[in-house]
Amino acid sequence: MNDAKINDMIDRCENRLSFLNNKLSEYRKTGHAVQLTSENTKKALTNHVTLIEASISRALNSKFNELCHTIDEAVAKDFQHLNEAEIVFQKDIAILNSLIIEAKKCSIEKDKGNDTIDYISQALADIGKVSSEMPIISLSFSSKLEEAALSSIEDQAADLLKLTMTGSVQIVECVERPGAIIVRWDEQEASDCESIATDNSCVVEYILQVYEDGGSQDGMFHSIYEGDEMQFTFTFAEPYKTYSFRVCQHTVAGAGVYGPWSMTKKACTTLSPHVWREEDCITESNLQLYQLSNKCRTTTKIFPESSHILRSKVASYILGQHIQFKIEEAGESSINDGIGFLSHNKQIFKQLTHSPNTAVMNTRGTIFVNGLPMVTKLPALKRGSVMLCHASRQSSGKLRVTISIDDKEVTFDWSTQSEHYDALYFACGFEHTGWQVSVV
Repeated sequence: MNDAKINDMIDRCENRLSFLNNKLSEYRKTGHAVQLTSENTKKALTNHVTLIEASISRALNSKFNELCHTIDEAVAKDFQHLNEAEIVFQKDIAILNSLIIEAKKCSIEKDKGNDTIDYISQALADIGKVSSEMPIISLSFSSKLEEAALSSIEDQAADLLKLTMTGSVQIVECVERPGAIIVRWDEQEASDCESIATDNSCVVEYILQVYEDGGSQDGMFHSIYEGDEMQFTFTFAEPYKTYSFRVCQHTVAGAGVYGPWSMTKKACTTLSPHVWREEDCITESNLQLYQLSNKCRTTTKIFPESSHILRSKVASYILGQHIQFKIEEAGESSINDGIGFLSHNKQIFKQLTHSPNTAVMNTRGTIFVNGLPMVTKLPALKRGSVMLCHASRQSSGKLRVTISIDDKEVTFDWSTQSEHYDALYFACGFEHTGWQVSVV
């Protein structure tokens, strides 16, 4: 085995080692995030329980003090009668004691006996009349625990604390597009534990972030999307540059619970972006007809001249994909204006709609195939219109093209001998100023 093969094998092993180490680091970060959120949730639960216990204790103490006060009031009111009766009884007892003394004297002094006996008899008859008419007080208190209410309290207490989990979101794929990357993600199952509820009533949004590997802000993520969709097209991706993406979800309602960040996923595109050809903006006499902006993805007709054709820089449209033209601004319409596909980049006619090896639609909705108009028409282009085009190979020398405008579409076959069997150019041409078109 020669040195080249050995070095190649070492490089492959080191690359694989670096890949696995990065993956391990991502898993550890995810595990740390899960551990951190679990600890924070336990602390929050402890605080919730403390608040609930304090609230219940205040309610019970308030009710206890209220009942004790009621008992004290009842006892004070009813004991007033008992005190009054005691005074009467004590008075009668004192009288009886004095009568007994008088009766004993009568037994000694015989001459006073009759009068004393009569007095004692009369006094004895009066004793007890008042006390017999007083009510007899019998106080009896009891307390009762409502078991049904206690059971209801236990059920309500169980509902006071709920544990919800924001499921993990992971990026499932990154699809390259010309000058763009489509990032798709999906929710992972949160938990099958019955104690953990998933609140589907909350509105969930996702936050997608990106950073450019090796860029000026290497390692610094910034948000590029926030919404309820589960995919996003990252435009302005430069070919062969690597980008790292991560996503998380959060609930919009209530306190807004944020889930953990997903593991980062690296992606790049090798496809050239859809851009307009700068050389076509200026005529041979150095007259500028079109002005490009938005990194050459948007063109504006700025000088009135017959439908000078503006082509794409390269054959960036790949068969089987979609390409979108958005009419940002609309000028005066002409029958020779148009937007569509070119099968090659050779010399073509001055008017796009009459050029061979083209499949285009003019601004009035008429389809032209290889310079010939079709009977079927689509809605005319206006400000805000979105023209979506798709082409696929049916057989050698034949493509099937679909053009849609405002949810209406036309599908037709296009016979062409393309130099690029899997790629096409795109082009536009406008006679009047005011037209502005962006390509995506």
